[in-house]
Amino acid sequence: MLPKFSHVRPSSLRQAVQQLASSGSHVHAGGTDLLGCLRDGVFGAEKIVSITGIGELRGINSRRDGAVRIGALTTLSEVATSPFIAQNYALLAQAAAAAASPQLRNQGTIGGNLCQRPRCWYFRGDFQCLRKGGDTCFAINGENEFHCVFGGSRCYIVHPSDTAPALVALDARAHIRGPLGMRVVPLGSFFVLPALDLARENVLRSGEIITHISLPPLAPGSISSYRKVRARGSWDFALAGLALALKLTGRRVDWSRVVLSGVAPIPWRSSETEKVLLGRDLNPRTLREAADAATRGAEPLSQNGYKVELVRGTAHFAEPGVVEITAPDGSLRRVSGRVFLIATGSVPRNPPDVPISELDVYDSDPYINGAIVWILRDFRVQPGWDGGNPKPSPPVLAKGLADFNGNPKPAFDDLAERFHDTSP
Repeated sequence: MLPKFSHVRPSSLRQAVQQLASSGSHVHAGGTDLLGCLRDGVFGAEKIVSITGIGELRGINSRRDGAVRIGALTTLSEVATSPFIAQNYALLAQAAAAAASPQLRNQGTIGGNLCQRPRCWYFRGDFQCLRKGGDTCFAINGENEFHCVFGGSRCYIVHPSDTAPALVALDARAHIRGPLGMRVVPLGSFFVLPALDLARENVLRSGEIITHISLPPLAPGSISSYRKVRARGSWDFALAGLALALKLTGRRVDWSRVVLSGVAPIPWRSSETEKVLLGRDLNPRTLREAADAATRGAEPLSQNGYKVELVRGTAHFAEPGVVEITAPDGSLRRVSGRVFLIATGSVPRNPPDVPISELDVYDSDPYINGAIVWILRDFRVQPGWDGGNPKPSPPVLAKGLADFNGNPKPAFDDLAERFHDTSP
């Protein structure tokens, strides 16, 4: 049940900052996280300051130099469906589209998505954990399959945002208004590790509000994407994910940003992976080394070691086999890849309609919160393979798998493809 609180709806930023100066005040934007925290008793509130009536906090605006301003009240749906964002910052559009459910994306804001509180069930439950002023992190010796494998120190939360790693990879900045005026913080410095402060997840001070996010223009030759592995294809938080931005000359990497999601208390920048990629051609050897580098420094807890393999997979566009598919322009494309399959219920050792040469189950207990995590390795489509009925040709089958993400077959929740185009 919600606690009693007063509610104000200022019409300007100046009024909002003044209202937030009083003790026990909290900002209300989309409310998708705030109301849940109040209902569950994660924290209390004496005053709710709704900023929903401040029009200058909404909208996506591009500048002549190609940079963009995204107001903090812009919804995730608006970011995900913006043609400008999709064309210029595909990574961010994909991350926003991967967050939550359609209903929550329609309500939730990009500012709120960056500032949401951890989803740790001990923090959200009736446990006086370290982050709530207690003296114990219950995840260390408790149920920790969804907790962090990087950056844990006394507290092992993971940051739940999908847009945060995307924005860090894009070198975005948060513009913040508070009692002392405006300040600008790079998103890479916005989030706070537990080792530095157990009580906060970001650098916002009392009375401060994110007004907007600014993105620099991407250099010519840049590409970006967001990969997310989750237990449910419809909506879920990331078990592991990767935000990637590259600048290429041909196949040579001139610049990169690699930021992991779902595995650390903050969006986790993988500098080791970036070092491997810098100045090298994107070929199977480089990609294998980059995938291995992404897991360096991982320290899994007793039940979340599978996340290390998921990290390796999200960063690994392996080339164990090559197939041809028909591209939208009608040309044949040589494609290879690694496939991740997360299935529910009981499935046979070799799931039907999936061409594989090896199937491994990670974790001694394969059930993870009611789901089975399967890793498909050495993905191949062999000529004459007859796993389907009627028998599909390799191009048709491969194209079907490529389109499978987000369109699950019966018995499967999510199939996230990992394809690398090897066409000349």
